[in-house]
Amino acid sequence: MQNDRVLVVGGGIVGCLSAIEIKKKGFDVSVVDQSSIGQQSSWAAGGILFPLMPWDYSKEVYKLCFNSKNYYQKLAKELLQETGIDCELLCSSIAIKEPNNRDKILSWCSQNKMEINVNEKEIILKEIFQIRPPRLMKALRVFMKNLGIKIIENKKITNFHESDGKIKYCLSSEGDLFKADIFILCSGAWASSILKEYKDIVFPVKGQMIQYPNTSLNLKHIMYKNGFYLIPRKDGVLVAGSTLEKVGFNSEDCIKNINILKRKAESLVPELKKIEISKSWHGFRPGTEGNIPFIQKHKNNSNLLLNFGHYRYGIAMAPRAAQLITNLTHHLK
Repeated sequence: MQNDRVLVVGGGIVGCLSAIEIKKKGFDVSVVDQSSIGQQSSWAAGGILFPLMPWDYSKEVYKLCFNSKNYYQKLAKELLQETGIDCELLCSSIAIKEPNNRDKILSWCSQNKMEINVNEKEIILKEIFQIRPPRLMKALRVFMKNLGIKIIENKKITNFHESDGKIKYCLSSEGDLFKADIFILCSGAWASSILKEYKDIVFPVKGQMIQYPNTSLNLKHIMYKNGFYLIPRKDGVLVAGSTLEKVGFNSEDCIKNINILKRKAESLVPELKKIEISKSWHGFRPGTEGNIPFIQKHKNNSNLLLNFGHYRYGIAMAPRAAQLITNLTHHLK
């Protein structure tokens, strides 16, 4: 008996993990992306496997991120074994600098049994993992091919063709036609350009990042203050970010915002005033109301599943989102 064909539209972290989990259930899986696998917001992410400021978000956000560190610990070992690529998964910690909502943070940490250290100037959350997104996406691409997942790159899907309450096929901007039994939309900030009903419901939020070369500063923690974070990598490189810009898909770097990021980094680590940034980049996050993603069946098309809108926490939410969408896929079989 031929396995059901599943087409995952979108090759970011959410699409890739969804494809892998579904493939392991015996489906015939393909992934189509408008560029190369993992080259959009997933590549540009900071890679912190924890929702920044979970005390300010709904319980749903934290639940989707919860336990991602355990998933990635297993996945990182598997990827290293199967691809030879080290994703640089690190057990770290976050120092919340000069928190203005100290009681709220301490209450949340107590309720969620977070191990912390507290002093007058900061609250340090222990056992917060981070991963290197470009390495992760590179490894996932190789791993998917090894699993027999078909990868189709540089094909921008523009619309689905529906008939009798089902999607029959989807089309690319160049007229390529892709058929499947089940379609899963994982295209992040671009989802609303394919499903027009989600216009203004899912929208791009540009995030710019800067990087410092190996500074030998030997920072012990990820540092966080008022929406800004500074991440020390395994190789000594520092990554800082990020901006939150509602400018559509404007891909031009904003020098003004890059300088703001630089000043924020220097305020946390004054030694950085003497060090020039080595690069900057940006990604487009899929913003939603309340930062709650859509992980569900489409209301009108029985073989179309939605898995997008993860905003700033795509990498942290992706494991649980992939498991949920795999369960929905299995029930459609």
